[in-house]
Amino acid sequence: MSGIPGSVGGTPVQNVGAYGQEVSSVIESVMTLDLRDGQLHELCAEACGFGYRSSIFNGSERGRYIILGVTYALTPVERRMSSTAICRDILRDGTRSQPSPTCAKRCAEFAPARAC
Repeated sequence: MSGIPGSVGGTPVQNVGAYGQEVSSVIESVMTLDLRDGQLHELCAEACGFGYRSSIFNGSERGRYIILGVTYALTPVERRMSSTAICRDILRDGTRSQPSPTCAKRCAEFAPARAC
């Protein structure tokens, strides 16, 4: 999901997802400013009420919190793909979309020429 444009604070709002996964599966907690009491609160993932493209931030508590930070529980990946390999995958089978800015330019060298 690293190639999906967006912001850290936006990910828990709509529980963004792609490629068969949702960000809620790796969120440990969300640091918020509660506009009701003016206090900082760290909400665990369960308290965020994640559902399909939803959370308390765009549902029952819409407008209550300002998201200040998100703690993710990520696991290292043994196999690393170069940006060139990612670009080839994008162009070969379309299973990935919106390549990261670092490889977007390099993708052009693998893209077939297109007529306007």
